[in-house]
Amino acid sequence: MADLAPLPDERSLLQRLWALVVRGILLILFGVALWFPGLVWYTASMPDVVEDPFTPTDVIVVLTGGSERLKVGLSLLKDGRAPLLFVSGVNPETTLDALLQEEAPLPAGLRNRILLGHVAGDTVGNAIETAVWLRAHHMDSLRLVTASYHMPRSLLEFQAALPRARIIAHPVFPASVKQDSWWTYPGTAGLFISEYNKYLVARLRLMLPDGPQEALNNSHPPAPSQGTSLPPLARIASPAADPVDQPLASVPVIPLEAHPVPPLPTTGLPAPEKGPTE
Repeated sequence: MADLAPLPDERSLLQRLWALVVRGILLILFGVALWFPGLVWYTASMPDVVEDPFTPTDVIVVLTGGSERLKVGLSLLKDGRAPLLFVSGVNPETTLDALLQEEAPLPAGLRNRILLGHVAGDTVGNAIETAVWLRAHHMDSLRLVTASYHMPRSLLEFQAALPRARIIAHPVFPASVKQDSWWTYPGTAGLFISEYNKYLVARLRLMLPDGPQEALNNSHPPAPSQGTSLPPLARIASPAADPVDQPLASVPVIPLEAHPVPPLPTTGLPAPEKGPTE
């Protein structure tokens, strides 16, 4: 028996399906053609040195996520780069003693100049938590300490949350991250690709209205409270846990006036420097 040829309607349907498959493949190839040069640009733009290691600021801000970040922040505090150290994104169950237990003993008078923020759970939350704290204490400059691969997205979020603040990037370079020749190290390559994708999502999100940063900039800063840290029940975070952070999930906008803010220490601060006299 001779094979039956496809009916005209079936042939037309197959042609349309094939055309959709071809268009989908071309669209994917076009996206990759745009995405890959962006990845190359992103990795090339990651800082490989601390460009400004000496300019003093109102506060040093350390984003949790690696022990080396805290170590660098403590070193900067000891060297007098700022009178205060604010650690953003600390687990609500973690105390200052627990945070410092693996660090070298601090000189006298430094412990009460370290303040913990327990609200943030990702990079967006870090920026909002820090902005609330800085605005409550009328500060306008900070030295931002985080990993070099995390710095571009952190600056993006912090500049959106603090558009008038002076932010000095102070990248940290983890030994386990092979920034040079990163494409030959699968672990580092995967980390950079993931961070680049998050950066793209963050940039797209910041183009949309009614984001958390816009709500922050339209809010009044809260007054400092008598506590020593932000309350654990008001965490700014995605519901799922992520070892680095979760910028892809929506971030609830919590009324900023409801956030108690860690007060400034009343003792142990260095006297303000006097400006040059004419």
